[in-house]
Amino acid sequence: MPAVYSKICTADKTRIFQAYTRVEDYIQLARQIGIKRTTAYQIVRRALEHDGTVAFPRGDLRSVKMSQEMLETVIAIVSDHPDYTLTMINQELRVRLPGASHVTPSTISNVLKGQLITMKKLEDVPAERNSERTKAQRRDFAT
Repeated sequence: MPAVYSKICTADKTRIFQAYTRVEDYIQLARQIGIKRTTAYQIVRRALEHDGTVAFPRGDLRSVKMSQEMLETVIAIVSDHPDYTLTMINQELRVRLPGASHVTPSTISNVLKGQLITMKKLEDVPAERNSERTKAQRRDFAT
């Protein structure tokens, strides 16, 4: 049977950490709230590692958001080379800002969507695609 996980609210996490800092029996408090002992240990450990913070945004704690400089560079790359793929934009970003943190192509995509920029696949279109001669040939073929 798969494990069932429930989200622990920030208020309960704060109560557990405050009980720990007051040198009270925080394990007993966790038991009363319905939180496992090992989970209470993890709440206290994480709070100690992060200066008493018990609530974190979703996702990896180590994730790095894109800086304003990186954002401006990505927009400049797209302006200079609108035919680049997300991977090519990422490679160019690393060339232009070698000391910047690593980001994934999906991060670049999300940032561009936030700037209302979408990347579309480019294709070669014949110059006569919708000329009068081509339209007449299509009509003749359809009839």
